[in-house]
Amino acid sequence: MRKIFLRNRRGEGTTFLAEKVVKILIAIVCLVFLAWLIGTIWYNSTKDSDLNKAQSSLMLISEEILRLEGIGLENPDGIQIAKPSGWEIISFVETEKPNKCVGENCICICDVAWNDNIKSQAEKCDNNGVCYNVENLLSFERITIPSSGMFVSIKKTESGIEIGEIK
Repeated sequence: MRKIFLRNRRGEGTTFLAEKVVKILIAIVCLVFLAWLIGTIWYNSTKDSDLNKAQSSLMLISEEILRLEGIGLENPDGIQIAKPSGWEIISFVETEKPNKCVGENCICICDVAWNDNIKSQAEKCDNNGVCYNVENLLSFERITIPSSGMFVSIKKTESGIEIGEIK
């Protein structure tokens, strides 16, 4: 027993322990990197999926606006918008607008900005949203798309195109 203590004291048995610690640390680093990579891939695929859903929803709105401006008949039931839940339908008719609007009034479906000011939301719409220019769009309150979906009314008035949530 005394020999074992002396051998460990001189450092002969410690290389085995150091090798194990290094291997464990390398394994932990590899697992963290793998988890980060999987998370990044999942986030990007979800983001692209939500952007496609927003594009589809905005296409429904734009088709309704074009139909309304063309033949002038309103849809009394409104149109159903179901996706992407948690995103917002926003009008940009004031000075601060996304670059996608190119100086025109527009309606956008965007992920919600953490900062609630209009400049942050315009930047968020540029980076993670879709927009459609509407020449005579009237300003409206932000509409958050719930997970259960909702109906949106689109009306043509003397002042312009009016959009609102049907409750």
